[in-house]
Amino acid sequence: MLEDAKKHKYEDEEYKRMVVACKDLEVYIDKVKSKIKTQGEELKKIDIAIKDASHLLEKSKIGNVGEYKDTLEQLKELCDPIINYMGIGWLFQSVPPMFPTIISQDVINKHA
Repeated sequence: MLEDAKKHKYEDEEYKRMVVACKDLEVYIDKVKSKIKTQGEELKKIDIAIKDASHLLEKSKIGNVGEYKDTLEQLKELCDPIINYMGIGWLFQSVPPMFPTIISQDVINKHA
């Protein structure tokens, strides 16, 4: 019985981490969508990245924590420089950075 309780506690903690990661990604997508109108080449890249991230959320509400966090970090890597350049970076300060930003060359090329 104690083993079952430990197992369920671990599963509950993992589920909570997944929900938080999913929500962080969802909030960031909503903020970017509401503040940026797609125009110009850089903003088109953001629009594509947001659609890809939104698709991830739509296809599976019970997804992989790492996948949500990686997608959020990739969006930040792509969007934050443009958002800061536009002078609206302060609007996004309520979404704290969770991990150092790591983006692969494949992701950069995908949105190029």
